[in-house]
Amino acid sequence: FASILDRTLQLVDIRAHNRAPSQVESEREKWTTTRGLVRYLTPFLDSELSSFRDAAVYCISALPAKSYPALLEDMGNLLSRQLDEPRLKGGYTGPERTRRQERLFTAIARIFFLTAHCLQDPRFSMRQAALAPVLKFVRITQGFLTSPESRDQFKLQRMRRYFCGTVERL
Repeated sequence: FASILDRTLQLVDIRAHNRAPSQVESEREKWTTTRGLVRYLTPFLDSELSSFRDAAVYCISALPAKSYPALLEDMGNLLSRQLDEPRLKGGYTGPERTRRQERLFTAIARIFFLTAHCLQDPRFSMRQAALAPVLKFVRITQGFLTSPESRDQFKLQRMRRYFCGTVERL
């Protein structure tokens, strides 16, 4: 992960224009902070190509443990935006939008699953604010997976597996 980040920063430096050094510094800051990396990788979570989705999920999940509360907050915000979409509120959307939302929701579930081991860290397990996004995820996902529309859909099996693994570690 560090070598990918270093190479990307080199590419940013090469592409940077000499007259705008402040832009390069802001790009470097965006790439070197946890929150910046998560914001940069988030658009890839609903990609049609599974290799992009997998890479984004693994990169986000591999962030340092000390940044876990910020990651939970970012994933909670992303989940909240996801819930504002009409599909999960019961409204009609087209099949492409539905697939995109399911890919995003599954990627979020996978990130929670892959980072759930951090929940057992005493630094985070005692803070209610750190656990709030995980509990919100569990409540929302349980409601979504047990709804009549989702109950019999086999394509949601991955999300069920990630959800159960997160709950088990919680």
